[in-house]
Amino acid sequence: MGYVNEEGSRSAFLRLPFVRRFLDRNMEEFIPSIAVTFLLRIAAAALAVVFNILLARVLGADGTGLYFLALTAITIAAIFGRFGLDTLMVRHVAGGMSVNNPAEVKGIYRMGVSFALAASAFSALVLFFSAPALSALVFGKPELASALRWMSLSIVPLVFMTMHAEALKGLKRPGESIFIQFVGVPVVCIAGVYFLAPSFGVTGAALAHIVSVMVMAVAGRYLYKRATVWLNGIEPSFNVSRMIEGAIPLFSAQLMQSAMVWTPTLMLGAWGTKAEVGVFEVARRTSTVISFVLVAVNVVIAPRFAELYRVRDMEGLAAAARSSVKMMALVSAPAAGLFMLAPSFVMGFFGPKFIAGATALALLSFGQFVNVITGPVGYLLVMSDKEKARRNNVAIALCI
Repeated sequence: MGYVNEEGSRSAFLRLPFVRRFLDRNMEEFIPSIAVTFLLRIAAAALAVVFNILLARVLGADGTGLYFLALTAITIAAIFGRFGLDTLMVRHVAGGMSVNNPAEVKGIYRMGVSFALAASAFSALVLFFSAPALSALVFGKPELASALRWMSLSIVPLVFMTMHAEALKGLKRPGESIFIQFVGVPVVCIAGVYFLAPSFGVTGAALAHIVSVMVMAVAGRYLYKRATVWLNGIEPSFNVSRMIEGAIPLFSAQLMQSAMVWTPTLMLGAWGTKAEVGVFEVARRTSTVISFVLVAVNVVIAPRFAELYRVRDMEGLAAAARSSVKMMALVSAPAAGLFMLAPSFVMGFFGPKFIAGATALALLSFGQFVNVITGPVGYLLVMSDKEKARRNNVAIALCI
């Protein structure tokens, strides 16, 4: 790693006795980037909570339930649009840069984005035309059809935004990636819901979501082009069959992972009330605040995993993985403790009807904490060409 001496090269942060019990020199180079993404992720988590509170108070439990059911549907449709290419983008952009292969970087970007746009457009059309049938036959809520159709219009820009956020992650621009995916969207959504939802209800909230992902899609494209001026004039080179071969297991894993996340919401949508969906979704989304550190570290550490594996530095890869686990456990513990020990207090912020979700928040928070303290194992597998192992692990978890 090029250290001149053991203590002289350590940052003041790492010299603190308490911190040194959890971290080591392997994380020193990541501290500035992780600090930025950590702060942005805190801001994103706060914005998400503000958005959920605003949505709950403006639309009530029933309207919130309809909105989240529509959001669930377009989130699943977007998985088909990305087809696993977003994660593949991180690996090959970071890997191509580590071995000075700009043709690979440009090739995976061009092919991945083109394929994803075509697939997402198809997904959007399917959801748009099947919205009435899905609303009536699957969810038993015909009034959901309008929200589904409106929300389907956001699938293409949502996928476009995600692809550029992942490309920025591979380019080692974690702050810009986090901003595009997690900060910008809720900022625009909050403003949109505030002005549109009181007059247009769930449709207004859907319009706010559409505008937010469109704005961030344009921003993502701009930031990527600004970061890759050095690729101008480079002829892209990437094998299509290689891209598809890597994308298929990643797509399968993402689909199954999404099924684990969204199945409770879909089941409540089919067999429960709109209010129950709204309460559960608020509890579930609040619990994910615990894992924001996992997202923040993943943004920084994933391209590093890809680089270290590409040059076969397995010792450095193992050290980076172990150090990231220690950091995440340290940072996530306070929020996990609050949500598990005082869930009624937390859910009370959303309104009196949402206190019914206190037990759900406590249980979901425990699961999120376990997810964090096991570390970035999913990215570790994917960035080291073990996407099939990742798929198999998720399949077992889905069955359980």
